[in-house]
Amino acid sequence: MMIVKSILPYDTFVLPFLVQEETPSEPSDQEDGDIEDSDGGNSSGDSGSSDDSDINDGGDSSDTSIPDMNDTTTKELVDGIFDALLDSLKHPIDFPRHIDNINKIVNNIKELHDIYGSNNLGQFIKDYASQSNIQLPGWFEDLLGSNEFLDNKYLLYKHLFASLSGVSAGDEMSADFIKVKQYQLEVLKGLLNGASYCDSYDKCSGKPYSISTLNGTQAEIEAAEFDNAALKTSDGMYIWLGDVDNPQRYYVDINGEGKPNKLGVDVFTFDITEKQAISPEKSANCTQTGTPADGEWYRGLGCAGYAISDEHPDAGSGKYWKNIK
Repeated sequence: MMIVKSILPYDTFVLPFLVQEETPSEPSDQEDGDIEDSDGGNSSGDSGSSDDSDINDGGDSSDTSIPDMNDTTTKELVDGIFDALLDSLKHPIDFPRHIDNINKIVNNIKELHDIYGSNNLGQFIKDYASQSNIQLPGWFEDLLGSNEFLDNKYLLYKHLFASLSGVSAGDEMSADFIKVKQYQLEVLKGLLNGASYCDSYDKCSGKPYSISTLNGTQAEIEAAEFDNAALKTSDGMYIWLGDVDNPQRYYVDINGEGKPNKLGVDVFTFDITEKQAISPEKSANCTQTGTPADGEWYRGLGCAGYAISDEHPDAGSGKYWKNIK
């Protein structure tokens, strides 16, 4: 329902927080101040073209890839970037607004990039802000200076959320990922008739909560994965989200407070995939007789796919539901 209604698409709420998204974009092949033309010369020093004086009123470059401040489309795109950024800074606790604004910033930057390329684009935006008497936050100016913003939405999420929370960009996961989880569950609550939101799983159940593995020992499910927020459906099912290492994951306890609260028996995991589909996890951690892929404390994790198909993970062990315990 969330995907169909375009409320929580993968690229908005999951992709920006995946570890691989932290990789910076590739640096430009050219230095910021020098752009090589097709003849191998430096455009800023080449005055051979008869049209040089008409390209940029500033006269500092004859390269047509330098954004034109007098172009209406360019002005609208850059003004839109400033409007979206400043709007978020004025409304620090309005999370849905930040998502819309970041998407607008990214889309406008992509359009500018398609028109002019990456060279000098960041500096142009900074110069335009200065001429328009717009004070940009330091972290945004740094991103513009590095050109990393061009194809890495993660950096915008990271720095904006950190700025609004008053933490450093390196600490935003501990503060702002929690906000992401809470917001997702609040939206999900609106799609499930009679569901209630809980600040933590313990508050949903009214008592301490623990999960065991298939062999009955304590499961190694970090507290961060269910202590921050959870949902209780009208029929008693519990739903909570993975931590920052598994932001695509939903945990479901199909009978809520009821026992056994055991991985692979009444606790299952589902992932949002890159194709924006919900996939029951099916992994080598789901085994009764073998060695779990991630260690004994995860035995029974990743059984949802086997349970749905009623297929036992261990060869020759028969049907899942008849033999799992």
